[in-house]
Amino acid sequence: MNSASARRDKHLQELIDGNNFKQALTLCEKSIKKGDKSEELLLTKINILLAHPDLTRQQQGRKELDDVLGRAQPISEIEALCALNNIAQTKIDNEPRLETIWERAAGVRPHDEDLYIKWFKTKFSERKWKAAQKAAMMYMKKFPSKREPFFWNIITCELAGTHPSSSDIDRKILRPLAYGFLSKASADVVADKPAPSNTRALNSPEDLFLLLHVYRSQERYGQALKVLNDPRTGIASRLGGNSWELARHRIELYELCHLWNEEWQFCRELLDDAHPDNLQKKSRSSYFQFGEFGDDWKVWIGLLTACANINSSDNSKLTEELIASYINSRSVSRNARLALLKYHSSDSPERGRTQEKLLSASLEYFSKYRSKVICFNDLQHYVLGLSKPLQERFLKLVAEKTGSLNQDENSVSQNLEWITSETNVLKLNYYFLVSRNDTPAQVPLLRAFVSRCLQLYKVSLSVKTSLPVSDRRPGDDAAMLGAMALIRLREFAEKHAFLQCIAVLECLLSHSKHNYDALLALIRLYMQAGAGTLAVDLYFRLSIKNMQHTTVSWILYNRISTIHPCEPSSTISRQTPYHMAKNLSYAIDWHISAEEYNSNAIDRMLECGQYTMLFDTLEIDRWIKNGFGKFMFVVESHRIGRFSKFSQIQDYSSLLGGAPLKTEDTRDETAFPDNEAVGQQRFAEYLETGPRPNHIWLGSQIRMIELWNFLQIKSGDLEKSPGAEMVETNKSEPNSMTEVEREADRIVDMLRSLCAIYYRKLHEPGHPPAESIASILQELQKWLSATSQAWQKRRIAQKQSSTLNMMEMKLLNWEYFHKIFVLMDLFRFVLLTIGYIEIENRDNSAALPQPRLDELAKPIKNSIAEIWKSMHESASQLRDRLSAPSASIKMVEVAFLKTDDSIGQELRDIIGREKLEDSVSDLCASWVEALEGILRMKML
Repeated sequence: MNSASARRDKHLQELIDGNNFKQALTLCEKSIKKGDKSEELLLTKINILLAHPDLTRQQQGRKELDDVLGRAQPISEIEALCALNNIAQTKIDNEPRLETIWERAAGVRPHDEDLYIKWFKTKFSERKWKAAQKAAMMYMKKFPSKREPFFWNIITCELAGTHPSSSDIDRKILRPLAYGFLSKASADVVADKPAPSNTRALNSPEDLFLLLHVYRSQERYGQALKVLNDPRTGIASRLGGNSWELARHRIELYELCHLWNEEWQFCRELLDDAHPDNLQKKSRSSYFQFGEFGDDWKVWIGLLTACANINSSDNSKLTEELIASYINSRSVSRNARLALLKYHSSDSPERGRTQEKLLSASLEYFSKYRSKVICFNDLQHYVLGLSKPLQERFLKLVAEKTGSLNQDENSVSQNLEWITSETNVLKLNYYFLVSRNDTPAQVPLLRAFVSRCLQLYKVSLSVKTSLPVSDRRPGDDAAMLGAMALIRLREFAEKHAFLQCIAVLECLLSHSKHNYDALLALIRLYMQAGAGTLAVDLYFRLSIKNMQHTTVSWILYNRISTIHPCEPSSTISRQTPYHMAKNLSYAIDWHISAEEYNSNAIDRMLECGQYTMLFDTLEIDRWIKNGFGKFMFVVESHRIGRFSKFSQIQDYSSLLGGAPLKTEDTRDETAFPDNEAVGQQRFAEYLETGPRPNHIWLGSQIRMIELWNFLQIKSGDLEKSPGAEMVETNKSEPNSMTEVEREADRIVDMLRSLCAIYYRKLHEPGHPPAESIASILQELQKWLSATSQAWQKRRIAQKQSSTLNMMEMKLLNWEYFHKIFVLMDLFRFVLLTIGYIEIENRDNSAALPQPRLDELAKPIKNSIAEIWKSMHESASQLRDRLSAPSASIKMVEVAFLKTDDSIGQELRDIIGREKLEDSVSDLCASWVEALEGILRMKML
């Protein structure tokens, strides 16, 4: 290509990117008239014609494309093929000839290796596995001495054969092909000799890991194990390179093949090599070259699993002796002590009654690790196997062990060990006693437990450590336990426990600014209270980045558009300036950029032969692309956009078109602290703002967005609804919508029916449009009347309430804001729909007579205006009441200043009255900010 052509092509691309199709077309035609007959220029012209807004030009483009595809001599230049492939991807549907352009070009140029490579990489980057497999297969046949197409063919056979959209025939053909090729590659390996560059034998660890991946995905466990046991391809071979990852694979394969004796023997050999006493010997024989790597929890689990399945007294005795030899050695092995706990927690008739042994092992473990944070996390899985009397005995004995620790005012380390040990005892008490009894009789125990936690936390604050304020302090978990118990107290009508819990967590964060547990819990608490500004302030301190946008961000953004969609009108104390719409955009944009980055990374991994990473990254890419969180953020972002008329936020609703019927739930709840007993409600569930959204909720929200988009452009197919299809596909899931969301879903269904009647001029047989329209409008009015009555009752109750009721969360919490914002959003849908049918009705002779429509529409508009006014009056009244100085003072008095309240006394001693008042004042200010957001809302 000469410089003039390059300049022209660059200018053409600028015109196309700027949607200046007329000028771009003129430039193309001038170049063609001047004698440029290149295929690439011709296809550029066709691409412009197909993208042109004028229908005639589009038809011209289709005709010229048809001429190109109908040629006897197909397009074969790589650049032109890429341009034609781009047309196939973006402009034309249902044109089978576009699917064969690469194959026809290969028929014309069968020995052009660059053509095959480009063909394969193009289809691979499009994730069209079957087409990529076909390209790889033809490349492999034409160039049998090349290694790359051989392995590309294996990879795409496996990917095409396992893809959910693949047919049964494809699975039956492609997956055995991948297995067959790899079997041949494995058989061709020569012991201790590198394979020549032109061979198709396995020649690197990555080739071996590819074989294991394919074999395991096809459940060919025995064949995979034979490969690992083969001296040519096993762990100690040139290919294996004594890879520890292969040793772990071998343990898993023994288990999958139910070869328990072989698994036990292999794990025992690894543990013998890693034994502390053996490692200290200068001259020793070993089974493998892994050394201390053998003391791996996976190896211990493999040993114990095999022992349990062998189930013989001799084997059990040998297993117990091996564990004991580790524990009695000069070096410490935490894994061995955990293995002993797991060994005794298994009920096996060959071992007799192990309850006493489990109790003894648990006490020994506690004695060894009681001053470590991990002590409780390790023990909780095993002590549950103790009978109730032994559990009580265990709690008594660990308390005695902790009480016997010496405290020395001059020894910081001893004090910190004692604090950590006491905290582990409190965790065990919470696990066994507090979390298992959800009855009002539990209240005295809960209050005493909270007081103990706060007392220990107060002691921990007096210990002078050199830790910076950003680090986790030894007493933090005690404060966290107190907060968790206070959340439980709230469930038993002690609503002031909510403010006490906030005070505890705020105090914790003032000393440990980045305590993740406290940040997560307090964000959710503030969202429950409807204090969105405070929640956002804390959210920034999480420093969310990368994958956390899909796993953690939901803690703030779950229903954020119906709890706090408004931007602040002023800066309140402690508040970080924020822009909710932009924050949501950051989370959504991360998903978009992550998909692009992963796509490029996958292509690079293929070229570099990094097959293990390639399959892992493909899985991550699918997880991010189909993640529930991304689609939830789009829904929340769209509602905020509807409130602001998209003046502050980009419309991402087009992303919902790619939502699968079943998404991947990427929301991670394991980040929350959870000391609850097995079978009990998780701590995170106490912090929910309504039912946990699922596909039923998402499908309903997508249906709303579909209706909104229809009302904006007055066009679309309301009969075909991806949202409705998602709901139908997942109807077995529990309904995860709140009461007002379910009501909104019902009303939206009615509005969609109204729009469909006018847009398509269709109706059910025997039911004239006029009758259907009138029936729907009357049903709308009936619903509005009921809603109006409910708000009248609420206003009366609100006038009769005191400020203390708000502190008790009877009137003001997330549900108050959620109900108002859902209704406000819904009222806009109703008004837009009424406006649409009023315009359409004038041109539809078969529809409702205009006077009758006016008669039905007017009460609907009046009712909406009346309810809107009631909601504004309610918010205004609450705002004025909370703005008064006496509001926070009364809340502080009830929550913290009662003389008979030991918890309030402890909090006053730890935090101080002034800071408690500041905390409550900030909460009231956040409520005022949220209420002012309601008052700023306009109907349309």
